[in-house]
Amino acid sequence: MDQPFESWLAPLLQCSDSAYPVGSFAHSFGLESMVQSGTVTEQNSLKEFLNGPVRHGLENIDFPILSHSYYAISAGNFNELIDLDCLSAACRTPAELKEASSRIGRQRMEILRTLWQEIYPVPEINLPHEQAPVVAGIEAFILGAPRRSAMAVYGHGSYAAILSASIKLLRLGQTQIQKILMECSQGLGSVIEESDGVSMENIGSFAPLFDTASMQHERCSARLFLS
Repeated sequence: MDQPFESWLAPLLQCSDSAYPVGSFAHSFGLESMVQSGTVTEQNSLKEFLNGPVRHGLENIDFPILSHSYYAISAGNFNELIDLDCLSAACRTPAELKEASSRIGRQRMEILRTLWQEIYPVPEINLPHEQAPVVAGIEAFILGAPRRSAMAVYGHGSYAAILSASIKLLRLGQTQIQKILMECSQGLGSVIEESDGVSMENIGSFAPLFDTASMQHERCSARLFLS
């Protein structure tokens, strides 16, 4: 027997589509800096990067912040949203990664207000940084999407954006990329499960190699991506 159609599914899919104009295509989210440093050179080291600092960041920063933001907006607690927005920015030491999250979050919030306003009223929230995971949590609640579904879509999009950049940075084909994306997506359930145990006080990560490589990327003479 078919399950009833969920009205939140189509909007959530649209918001996560690669054609959604939030500017993700302009960023490698640290991958270019890892390639330049010689840390990521081929498929296996790319997987290590995705299963290392990328997964660690999702599990300990982005997913918990998205989750707490979802609960905060559902309770109408705008002050907590501001605190989460500041925390998200503070957790991203490299300026490029901090600005990348704000650029995407800012554009995502603007589209939410202009495109979906007539169907899903959006409250006026003045976030100082408009960080992507905070906006994603707000967006999911406004669209009526379940919290964990929103987290899965956000995680899938994060992996997909990095893998899209890897096509330009590494000698990898489309089929290889899709296989890696499938493997990453299959592990999202456990990442979400672990992230649900991260309290506000424990949000944060420690990835010095990744951070220092990203800082060097800010001053490199040539680059394809903004981050």
